[in-house]
Amino acid sequence: MVRGSYGVFFAHPFDAGVPNAAALGFSVSVTLNTPDNGITAPFYVRNGVSGAAVAPTLDDRYGVVPVGTNPNTAVTFFEQNRRAGYSHQINLGIQHQLSGSSVIEVTVLGNMSHKLASSNVTLNQIPPSILGPQHQTQRDRPFPQFSDVQIQCPTFGDSRYYAAMARYQKRYSHGLSLVGHYTWSRFFVNANDAGSTLGDNGNPYSNYYNRSADWGNAANDIRHRFSASVVYELPFGKGKRWLNVSPLRFLVGGWSLSGVGTIQSGPPMTISTQTNSTNAFSAGALRANVLGNPNLSPDQRSVARWFDTSAFAQPAPYTFGNQGVGLTRAAGIVNFDISVQRSFRITERIKFELRGESFNTFNRTNLGLPARVFGAAGFGVISSSGPARSIQGGVRTPF
Repeated sequence: MVRGSYGVFFAHPFDAGVPNAAALGFSVSVTLNTPDNGITAPFYVRNGVSGAAVAPTLDDRYGVVPVGTNPNTAVTFFEQNRRAGYSHQINLGIQHQLSGSSVIEVTVLGNMSHKLASSNVTLNQIPPSILGPQHQTQRDRPFPQFSDVQIQCPTFGDSRYYAAMARYQKRYSHGLSLVGHYTWSRFFVNANDAGSTLGDNGNPYSNYYNRSADWGNAANDIRHRFSASVVYELPFGKGKRWLNVSPLRFLVGGWSLSGVGTIQSGPPMTISTQTNSTNAFSAGALRANVLGNPNLSPDQRSVARWFDTSAFAQPAPYTFGNQGVGLTRAAGIVNFDISVQRSFRITERIKFELRGESFNTFNRTNLGLPARVFGAAGFGVISSSGPARSIQGGVRTPF
C-alpha cells in the first residue's frame, strides 16, 4: 500500500507570543492598589481614576530625547504589513502486510515553514560597517533617541524538517504486541526555538544585519531515534498454552510483561561568550569564534571535557563570532522502562491487579547538557544528569 499527501498550513499570527504592550503615544501609566488586600476597591468609576503616574505622560514624540542625551524609552512596535506564517508539508509512505499479523512501513516526510513568528528582536544595533573604537556609543545607533527599538514577534523565521522513518508493528496475537520505530531526521531553523526541551540554540539572534549566520541546527534536531514498546502475556495458567490445568496455574497464571525503550542521539548546542565584546548593542548573545572541529571522538569525551574547549576563542573587539548555530552535540539518551503485572479474580465481582514498575531499569546515566558559555567557570563540564533507576509497586482493585 502506498500513501502520500501534501498540504499548506497557515500559522496563528502570534505563535511566538501575544504582543499586547504598545503603550507609546498618548498614554499615562498609573498604579492602583487596594489598601486592604481586595476588601476595599482601589477606586470607584463614579469618582474617576486617581493615582500617581509611574511613567511620564507620552505624546506624539513617543519619548524621544535629543541626540547625545541619555534615552529613557524603549520602543516596541508591530509590523505594519504583518505576514501569516505558513508551511508546506509532504509525506510519502509504503506499507506492507507481513504474516503473523505484522506490518512494516517506510515513510519520508518534509516540513518547510516560512514567515514564522519569533521573539522580539532589536533593530537598534550599530551597523558593522561603522562599528569600531570611534563608533561604539549610543550616538552611533540607528535610533539614538531611544534606548532600544524592537519589533514585536517579527515574522522572518524559516525552518526545514526532513525525516525518514521505518516502523514495524505486530498486532496483538498469541499474547504478544510489539511496535518498533526508527527515525532519521534533520531540522534547521533561523528563529528562536522557544519550545525546545532538548538542546540549546543559544538564541540564534546575534547580528541583526547578518541573518544568514543564524541558520543552523535547531535545538530539537535529533539525527537518530529508536523507540520500541512491547506487551507480552506469559503463556501459563488457565486458558493458556502451558500449565492450564496444573495446580501451579494459580501461582504462575495471569502474569504479563511490558516495556518501553528509547535510544536517541544527542541534541545540538551553541557556544556563546560570557562577555559581548562587540559594543554594538547587538540583537542577541555573542557566539564564540571556532578554530576547528570542537566535537571529540567518543573515547575522548568525559564529563569534565565533553567537547574540545580549546577549539573556541573570544572574537576580537567590535566583531562577531564565526560560529554557526548548533555546532556541537550533547550526550544521547538510552532508557528502558519495564513493568510486570498480574491480574487475578477473588470473586466474580472483585479482581486484583498487582503491578511493579522499574524506570531507567538498567540505571544508565543519561548526561545533561555541558556548560556552554565560553570564559565561564566549568566551560565544557557536565554537571547534571537524568533521574536514576526507580522502582515502584502498586495494587489496584477495579470493581
